[in-house]
Amino acid sequence: MCTTKREQVSINTLREFFIYKNGELCWKKSPYPTIKPGLRAGGVNSKGYRRVKFRKREYGVHRIIWALHNDRWPTNEIDHIDCNPLNNRIENLREATRQQNSLNRKSPNRSLPRGVWLNQGNYSATIKAGGGNIHLGSFDTPEEASEIFKLASEEWYGSYKHKEMVHE
Repeated sequence: MCTTKREQVSINTLREFFIYKNGELCWKKSPYPTIKPGLRAGGVNSKGYRRVKFRKREYGVHRIIWALHNDRWPTNEIDHIDCNPLNNRIENLREATRQQNSLNRKSPNRSLPRGVWLNQGNYSATIKAGGGNIHLGSFDTPEEASEIFKLASEEWYGSYKHKEMVHE
């Protein structure tokens, strides 16, 4: 979630209280008596993201890490490139629009690859692009449909292309 309006804490203040160590956000200075410097900041919420409470507000740890490395708060969402919300290594974080971020997510729990649908005995490939769904064709096998989907995904979305995950 993009929360720039509430991210009023300056980058200098972030640097005063937090330090980035090997993919983790740690307390550099204690904001509360119960927190010891050097401890990992925050806890994991029900959606699997690490969040930290600071100055009466809650922040995504990934947003703070990104801000510390880029000397500014992100204006968009922060995408976890590998789709793991607990992997907050700076190399795994990139700023993304909502659409780009939604492209880079795990496939729903289904047996067919992303973008492939069983349709009257054939496998159809479809991609969301250009403001709607684009039918890419019908194929005899899910592998053929998936290959066409991957090519279209690369063409439309580049590095933000759909992940190639299949859940068994």
